[in-house]
Amino acid sequence: MDIIYLSVGISFAIWLYIIYRYDRYEPEPVIILILTGVAGGLMSSVPAALLNTAAVSILGSGSLFFSDADAAADSCTLLKFSLFVGFNEEIWKAAAALFILKRLKHFNEPADALIYSMTIALGFAAFENIEYTLMGGLNILVLRSFTAVPLHVGLAAIWGMGIAKGKYIKGGRYFSVMLPYVVSAAVLHALYNYLQFIIYSGFSLIVAVIFSLLVISYAVKKLNHFVELSPFKKKNEIY
Repeated sequence: MDIIYLSVGISFAIWLYIIYRYDRYEPEPVIILILTGVAGGLMSSVPAALLNTAAVSILGSGSLFFSDADAAADSCTLLKFSLFVGFNEEIWKAAAALFILKRLKHFNEPADALIYSMTIALGFAAFENIEYTLMGGLNILVLRSFTAVPLHVGLAAIWGMGIAKGKYIKGGRYFSVMLPYVVSAAVLHALYNYLQFIIYSGFSLIVAVIFSLLVISYAVKKLNHFVELSPFKKKNEIY
């Protein structure tokens, strides 16, 4: 079991380094990032997991995961479950991020909203990875490090933009500004899940990797944009 926790920690560290290297002009303290990721991940993953489990029982979708025939016959149930999971997880992650960032003195430039949001999503994915790796082994962790982890991180950048705009453009009106961003992330999350349920297993990994790469590429593009809005950027400073 120790190797599982160590492996999840290594996956977390690699992705945290990738996120951190984009924080150019006023880098956040690494220890604060780690603590934020762990705290936000715990705050969001526990209630999200409990509600996901409840949804499986209520919708009766659990048996569909193990039978291609049943899944094909009841794709409507899988769609409902996918939508629930997408909204459930993105709402909890966004709520945890907003709760923490509104109280965090280190949140002092637009890009910080994305950096911390992505880190909290990384913490969420790490706690998920512990559960999935305990059930399926280290090979599951390797697969999720290239699929589910970048998906969570990339989607967080979407509603992280809402947090940045809520503070720096709308004067603290977070809810109304964040709502369309959270909904967009949730729908994309639901689409990813649904495709994984209905696509033949031989192609699902390819679709997952491509989908996650597209999401994280968009996130990096937006992160670079918000980084350049930093008040700490020196005039004519070029990277």
